[in-house]
Amino acid sequence: MEIEIVGLDSSIINAMRRILLSEIATIAIEDIYVFENTSILNDNILAHRIGLIPLRINPKQIQFQKMYCLKDQTNSVVLILKNSNFCNSFRLTKDIFCKDFSYRRYGSLIPHQSRVYFSIKQDIVKKNSFLTFEDILITKLKPKQLLFLEAHCKKGYSTQHSKYSPVAAAWYLYYSTTILIKNLIYYKQNLENFLYLKKTNINKKFSKFYNTKHLLNGTKLRNSGLLQNNCFNENYVNIKRKNHFLFCLESVGSLRPEYLFLESLFTLSKKFERLKTLI
Repeated sequence: MEIEIVGLDSSIINAMRRILLSEIATIAIEDIYVFENTSILNDNILAHRIGLIPLRINPKQIQFQKMYCLKDQTNSVVLILKNSNFCNSFRLTKDIFCKDFSYRRYGSLIPHQSRVYFSIKQDIVKKNSFLTFEDILITKLKPKQLLFLEAHCKKGYSTQHSKYSPVAAAWYLYYSTTILIKNLIYYKQNLENFLYLKKTNINKKFSKFYNTKHLLNGTKLRNSGLLQNNCFNENYVNIKRKNHFLFCLESVGSLRPEYLFLESLFTLSKKFERLKTLI
């Protein structure tokens, strides 16, 4: 998602970016109880692979787990994975994807060992709608191999672990315009007047002819060094607009980028209100 922001200082834009990376709560798999695993992967490696699977569960429906409190239907989500390969041929293997997970509404199979006690039925997700991607490969099973485990999900921030981060990349750049000048000696006398006229009414003149696609293409050319090559025999002038940014946001898939952007603004406003009370 690309957003054009006008009239804000770069410090506020950077604060929004840092909030997106570390201060937005999501739901991820925290505890895994393996009942039987005869696959080629070890239990520890398998648990790390499963823990990084993004889940599309609304974090507002789950509360944070308080310290020294038991897990229940308000702060935990239980998933079950049970699959096997009963093929007779030793050459055929079975792929286990994340879509093989099933949502358990009545809590854990081992409540006393995992300390997860559901008093009522939990109804947060519908069928397998909690998965962001259904084609993430977990492991492969050879004939006569079995995989049976239970995963517990909880709410957290990316400061605890990177699996809670809902953002793949968040960055911003100044909205600038690159102007090519073929003969710099000819325009050298009128160059200062040319830049002065452009700066006086910069918003009206540039926004008619330049959009986001032109800006991104120009950025790629400048980074690649094509404009600085001598074979073009051309010079360019880069004009940056003051307090005019292009904010780019890429979501992992667990939450929509529109929701993440609005949530960062809401978190930033709460910080400003907290700061007013301290002043």
